[in-house]
Amino acid sequence: MTFIVFEDNEYATMKAAGAVNAIIYDLSNMQEQTQIEFWIEHYVNGKMQEKLMSFESEVGDPSAGHKLYFSTMDESNDEQLWTVAFREGNSVASAKGRVKSDAAQSRMMHPVNEILLSTEQETIASIMIGAGYDNQVIPEGEQQEEESSVITSFPEVFILMCKISYLS
Repeated sequence: MTFIVFEDNEYATMKAAGAVNAIIYDLSNMQEQTQIEFWIEHYVNGKMQEKLMSFESEVGDPSAGHKLYFSTMDESNDEQLWTVAFREGNSVASAKGRVKSDAAQSRMMHPVNEILLSTEQETIASIMIGAGYDNQVIPEGEQQEEESSVITSFPEVFILMCKISYLS
């Protein structure tokens, strides 16, 4: 799973459609009979609060091309519409949710550039930090260490997660 750089034309399309923030991943080498699951974990003061927008999809055609999209769109002063979508060729499965938060207007997004998806292993795709922390640096390191450090370093954190399973 590879992060698509912000200069790609697909970002311009998403911004024109109203996305405030967007992240796109290319999921290459997907196999038939693969189930892929996405969700967002919400942490406040280092404690897990809830799992948001959980959904799963199956790979039908490995040659179709697969992408993961995550976007946020402002709805009001204290609410955003978040969308996670999985595209296979011309077909799209998505989940949407409204996020109410004091931090809804401004988030620092930190995509993971290159992700090796392992069967049945939960993997971080992106980390979103609440408002007011735009100039702080997210600690670098091993994925699990980085996640723990970020969760405890910031008052509000959202983590986009994914997991694959082979169906056979």
